[in-house]
Amino acid sequence: MAFLLLYNVGEGLDAGRRGGPLDSGEGRVCVIRHIGKGAPLIIIACVAAFRILIGAMQAPGVNTSCNPLPYDGPLPSLRVDSIVGETVSHTIKEGETFYDIARAHDVGINDLTALYPRFDPWIPPPGTVLTIPTCWIPPGIRQEGIVINLPELRLYYYHNEGTAVTTYPIGIGTEERVTPQKTFRVSRKIVCPTWTVPPSLHDKYGAVKIPPGPENPLGRYWIGLGNSSYGIHGTNFPWAVGNLVTHGCIRAYPEDIREFFPHIAVGTEVEIIYEPVKITVINGRILIEVHDDIYDLIHDFRMHGLMIIAERRLIGEINLDAMQKALDEKTGLPVDITAEPNERRRVG
Repeated sequence: MAFLLLYNVGEGLDAGRRGGPLDSGEGRVCVIRHIGKGAPLIIIACVAAFRILIGAMQAPGVNTSCNPLPYDGPLPSLRVDSIVGETVSHTIKEGETFYDIARAHDVGINDLTALYPRFDPWIPPPGTVLTIPTCWIPPGIRQEGIVINLPELRLYYYHNEGTAVTTYPIGIGTEERVTPQKTFRVSRKIVCPTWTVPPSLHDKYGAVKIPPGPENPLGRYWIGLGNSSYGIHGTNFPWAVGNLVTHGCIRAYPEDIREFFPHIAVGTEVEIIYEPVKITVINGRILIEVHDDIYDLIHDFRMHGLMIIAERRLIGEINLDAMQKALDEKTGLPVDITAEPNERRRVG
C-alpha cells in the first residue's frame, strides 16, 4: 500500500522544501495520505527529524533564497508525433525512494506509483530495474500553446509552430478545490512572487502575505492565468509534484519552472482539459494510455473508453480484453490493444 507524506497539504500549506526550513515553528501537522481515493487521512505530529530528512534530500543546485539564476539555455523538446518520448530504465539504488527517482527522471510520483502500485515508494527494493514512463500520447486536439491534462498531472507546451513539444509533471488541485477545466491566456509573469494568503489560512500563518523566499509555496516563478487567481508556479516542496495538493493552481518542480518560464510569452493560450483515456494509431497499431479518474467525473469508465474508440471508428479493430485490462490497470503507459486479423469484428 503506497503512502505519500505531505507537509501542510494544500495550496500554500506545504511549506516544506528540499533543503529549506519546513516552517518557523516545530510540531506543525503532517499528513500521511494513501495515494488513492477514499483513503482516510492519518494525522501525526511533525518532529525535528523531518527537517533533517527534507534537508538531506535537497536536489543539487537548488538555492534556498529567492535569487534565481536566469535560464538562457534551449528548451528540451520532443518531435510532435502520435507518441512522444521513449521509456528508459532505472535500477533502484540502496536508499533511493520513488520521490528521488521521479524527480531525477522529471516525472511525477504518480507516474511511478501507477506503474508499480505494489512497491512502497519510500523503500522500493534495491536492485529492481524500473521502466520509467517517459513516453506519452499527446492529449487534446489542439497542439499549440500550453495544454494541461489533469488526470495525468502533466503539462505540454507546443512550440516551433506546433512541431515540437516540451512536457513536465505537475501538481494540481485537491478533490475539494479542483483545478478548473478552462482555457486561459497567460496574463503576467513574476519572478520571486509574493504569496497572498487565502483568508481561510490567515490564522494559520499569522500573515496576509508571504514574501519571496524559502517559506513561499509559489517558489521563484509565477505565470498568471487570465484575470483569475490561478497560475503555473514553482514550489518550495518538490514532493508535491504528481499529487493533488493545491487550491487549484498548477505546480512544477523548481528546475522545470526555471527552464520553462523564459520561453512563455504573455498571451500564450493555456487549455486545461480532462482526458484520462487517450488513443492513437501508429503504424497500423492502436494504442491506449489510461490514467486515474482523479476527480471522479466519469460514471462508467469502460463505456467512456469505448465511446472514445467508437469516435475514432476503431471498435472493430481492437482486442476488447486488452482494452479492459488497460482500463483496469491504469498504468499511464501507452498499451497496444490492436486485435489480430482473426480477432477483428465487422461493425455497422
